[in-house]
Amino acid sequence: MKLGQKHIPLSLLFVLVAIFLSPIEVIDLNPVKTEAEVGRQRSVNIGPPDFVFFLALLSFMAEGRRVRFIRAIPVAWYAAFLLLGLASTLRASVPLESIKHLVQYAFILLGVIPVIGAVLKTEERVRWSGMALALGLAANLTLAVWVLLTLGRVGESGYGEELGAAEFYGAGGLSRAAMVAVPLFLALLRRQLVHGLGTGTFLLGGLWILAFVMGMLAFNRSAMVAIVTGLVVVLVLPITGKVRASRVALRVCVLAILTVVFAWKGYELVVPETYREVYAAVAESPLEDVSVRARYETNMAVLRSWQETLILGWGYDVPNIVAKIDRYITGPTINPLPHNVFLNWWAEAGLLGMVIMITATCKCVMAGWRGLVASGSSSWTRGLLVGLVGAYLSILFHYVFHASVFRRMDWVIVGLILAASSPRGRPLGLSSQSDGNRRVTDHDTKPHEKL
Repeated sequence: MKLGQKHIPLSLLFVLVAIFLSPIEVIDLNPVKTEAEVGRQRSVNIGPPDFVFFLALLSFMAEGRRVRFIRAIPVAWYAAFLLLGLASTLRASVPLESIKHLVQYAFILLGVIPVIGAVLKTEERVRWSGMALALGLAANLTLAVWVLLTLGRVGESGYGEELGAAEFYGAGGLSRAAMVAVPLFLALLRRQLVHGLGTGTFLLGGLWILAFVMGMLAFNRSAMVAIVTGLVVVLVLPITGKVRASRVALRVCVLAILTVVFAWKGYELVVPETYREVYAAVAESPLEDVSVRARYETNMAVLRSWQETLILGWGYDVPNIVAKIDRYITGPTINPLPHNVFLNWWAEAGLLGMVIMITATCKCVMAGWRGLVASGSSSWTRGLLVGLVGAYLSILFHYVFHASVFRRMDWVIVGLILAASSPRGRPLGLSSQSDGNRRVTDHDTKPHEKL
């Protein structure tokens, strides 16, 4: 395919389409019901981005290229996690469900992420991927506004408490999209402001306000804090110049002071009285809240099972966890599933499997940090990387309170961070200190492939 005088490989086209679809895919998981209601239903965890990424992989190989793992991808750690999961499947109550999830993990960790890293090997390609992600998020927010205006809020509580009745349809998917959109749009907006006001500035500013407002209107407590986490990260990290510990520390102190001032004076102006009362009650007696109590009981059950799950877990997916966790639950709970992605990894692949995946996750975050530290650039891609790091840390915070790990958008962000910060695939505007001002290109890029 050609765009103007440039040849666009099909593999790149498919990757960009899949990235665009990844934020919209979360709407699929929660089209007209609350997150709590959908959580009680069984569904096939596969969506349009999976098929498009598979087409990208086939196209990449048809173009005569091999998928080479860029150095930043923690392949060995991912492989170790999959091997432990495979061994844990032998202990599974429903082996077929565990095998299905094992295939999904393998496709994402050893298929999707490497394809993103292999295809996005120049600055221009990374920029296009950022635009695709931003457009997908904008489409998600547009759908959320339409759903809210059309269907309104839920009439009956899905949680058995006051806040559940205030959720609007599709709020679960919107919360996840807002966690990415708020830090990403803010980082790109900060980068745009470096060059002064323009059409792009107002467009990004409008999208950022829309994402923040819709994220807050979802009234998802953990998502609200996760969104603020991403905001803080983006405000702390510099968009231009090198990352200096002293500057980061100064910004953290300023933000801490502003947070205290807001908590003292601005909290009552922003949060409705009904919700302030609910939040205050939860803070005073957290275990009396139905949702908090359920999370506490199931999460503690995983910790109590440490002797049984030290090396191997119970196999992947809900049926296998529920079949074994009951005997470790000591109190009432509305859902016998740990609401914590990390503890889910423990239950599925053992304590050792959880440690391995946490290590792999930390390596991804550190790869993004190294990309920022090594860069003296003020390029558009630098702003994208800051936004991606903020978005991923926001998602990781949300992982502490939720168990939804197969949102393709999460792993797309991992792939983009690794591609943008990889020494082999580092964007042209992100040259390392040792390279001086020399631009880094991929030696495998063919003359007609300049995108």
